[in-house]
Amino acid sequence: MKKEVVEKKENLPAEIKSQVDSSGIELSKAEKIASNYVPFMAQAQDISNKLKGLDFENPEDVAIAKRARLDLGSVCSSVVKQKATDKNLILIETRFIDGLFNTVNGFARLTQKDAESIEKKSENIEKERIEKLNLKRIELVSPFIEDVEGLFLADMDEDVWDAYLSTKKKNFNDKIEAEKKAEELRIETERKEQEERERIAKENAKLKAEANAREKQIEKERLEREKLAKIESERIAKIEAERITKDNEAKKIQAEKERKQKEAHENELRIERERIAKIEAETKRLNDERIAKEKAKAEAEKAKIEAELNKGDAEKVKDLIKDFQELKGKYTFKSAKNKKMYSDVGGLIDKTTNFINK
Repeated sequence: MKKEVVEKKENLPAEIKSQVDSSGIELSKAEKIASNYVPFMAQAQDISNKLKGLDFENPEDVAIAKRARLDLGSVCSSVVKQKATDKNLILIETRFIDGLFNTVNGFARLTQKDAESIEKKSENIEKERIEKLNLKRIELVSPFIEDVEGLFLADMDEDVWDAYLSTKKKNFNDKIEAEKKAEELRIETERKEQEERERIAKENAKLKAEANAREKQIEKERLEREKLAKIESERIAKIEAERITKDNEAKKIQAEKERKQKEAHENELRIERERIAKIEAETKRLNDERIAKEKAKAEAEKAKIEAELNKGDAEKVKDLIKDFQELKGKYTFKSAKNKKMYSDVGGLIDKTTNFINK
């Protein structure tokens, strides 16, 4: 009989064996009470052994730690119930039971805190990883878009992210190239317009110089005629004075003839001035029409180039969407796992194409 009791005592966990030895209760009775707590202690020790060597960076180990924390909570609840039952023993037994409870509960609580620490640390590391990934992707894409405020990119798979970044880079570079070509066209158009203005200015200056030269020649001829007319008038006056007795009617006829000649000459001068003015006006009108036509032509060419650039971008965007859509039906899988994976990929492709269409 004594040998059997010793064997039972030797099978107790060390923590509970220590409580039995220091209980002051009859050994068989102490062991009987302690035996109620052995399964709970064994369960808690088994869970504690499973926690050893767990890595908080391993998702599977984190899941084990979470399960262990919940199981240890169940152990603690069971120990509370066992304590309530055994509290009906005598005071010494109650102290003994309290010791057993505190031993098991304290060990389980400490171990539960270790499990919770592993779980919380893993959650914080994952959260920090996602934040760093989002900041890194925003830093990479920010040179190619105008506004990154509130942008969240960490939930994209790597292949979707690569496609997104490539699309933004291409759109940005295409825009820069189009603006460069438009600027080159604008500079070339302005250069041609400036050359045309300079040519017109030179031509107008030449025409004006020729008109001034003609006016000076006309004025010179007018002065010469007036001089001749004056001489002639003086000669006639002298003749009239010398021939005062001549027929007055003949004098009047001669005077009228000279007056008409003078009027005819002045009319010729007026007609010549009007002709020059018409030539200058017509030259200006033709130059203005030519400048307007060339400017309209340049603007039309510029608009045409811009339209072609936009058209090219639109076709490329359509091709990109088509390539994504074709991926949705390109492969077939047999296993349920791969079918679900491929379905999820299709959802990501839809999100990507919807994003491109915005």
